Amino acid sequence: MLCVVRTHRLRIDRHLQALVGERHPETSPDALRKAAHYLSTQFAKSGWRTSDQLVRAWGKTYRNVTAVRYPDKPSHGGELPPLLIGAHYDTVSGSPGADDNASGLVVLLEVASRLCVQPLARPIWLVAFCLEEQDRLGSQAFTSRLKAERRELAGAIILECVGFTKGEAGTQQIPPGVPIALPSQGDFLAIVGNESSRFLVVQLEQAAKREAATLKPLSLVVPSR
Repeated sequence: MLCVVRTHRLRIDRHLQALVGERHPETSPDALRKAAHYLSTQFAKSGWRTSDQLVRAWGKTYRNVTAVRYPDKPSHGGELPPLLIGAHYDTVSGSPGADDNASGLVVLLEVASRLCVQPLARPIWLVAFCLEEQDRLGSQAFTSRLKAERRELAGAIILECVGFTKGEAGTQQIPPGVPIALPSQGDFLAIVGNESSRFLVVQLEQAAKREAATLKPLSLVVPSR
């Protein structure tokens, strides 16, 4: 069962003020570095073990910021595979990146803050990815290392554009090829996963309906690639 915890509005606002603003590797590299430093610092303040994965691109070095926490007591039969929760911290050029994706980062920081006092059944990895807007170079580097180390995950929850809502009819544009009917109002939480993640999708939807029904969770399982 997924653990549901409460958030703190003032802390959320403080994180948003620190993170909102263009964070692009070419047009605002200093802001991108400051965002990475802020995320690492906040993870550490919440008691998580932090590290960086260096990502080389265009002759420069960027970083994925990782925070890890392990169960206090080892599970019977050995350590379980970790659950990854992630969000990207770069933006496209010219965008303040508030919804895409400071909103996801704030959720990630809240998870770090609240889970630091919760007992864990398995390791949790929190990852802030760089260079998502540049062909997902940060997450590609991360998954390549997982494959090289033959590490398996229990699952991955990626937080993307969770901070904008609009309740008027016609405000939700439906991407082509979506196989289910979606509301015309952009006021719901979409939970999307592939076939191998079906169990995790169901758990997330059930937890959201039970604890935060006003989010109007709506799930979709798509074929695995």
